[in-house]
Amino acid sequence: MDDLDLFKDELKFWRTTATTQVGTMPPPPMIIELYLDTSELTQSQVLVVIDETMRRNRVDLAGSGSGGSFVGGRHGGGDGYGQRSILLESWMLNLTQPCPDPPPDLPVVYKKSIIFFRSLYAYVRLLPAFQLQRRLRKMKGLANLRLGYRLVAAPTLRNDEIPI
Repeated sequence: MDDLDLFKDELKFWRTTATTQVGTMPPPPMIIELYLDTSELTQSQVLVVIDETMRRNRVDLAGSGSGGSFVGGRHGGGDGYGQRSILLESWMLNLTQPCPDPPPDLPVVYKKSIIFFRSLYAYVRLLPAFQLQRRLRKMKGLANLRLGYRLVAAPTLRNDEIPI
């Protein structure tokens, strides 16, 4: 419940939009971004990312060197100063179907919701961010890395984000 209180103000936007625009237009999409917070890493620590070809790439957290996020200029963009998070996953939630008239019976909604949330729970456990969270929790030397999440209405590149 504590996590829900953290996003009470952000969720208020979508809640009021969904209730005030009933029947006219769907609310804007809600985007859930999962990111790796590197703000606690010290100057002497190095972050290494393994890409899809299993090559190791050192992330330039200080922005020195080639001006990109990876040493060697493999990925460009920005001067790198002040960048402290890496976007890992982004989920876009859309409400595209209008509410049926008359609304379905509550037991039917409950039954379909249980199936949906069980499937979602199983699916989330297969995603890379969940595997990373488990690894970060197990390894004591990685206490300076944390996963975080934020709610936004539109995808944007933040100033403190390392583009990968």
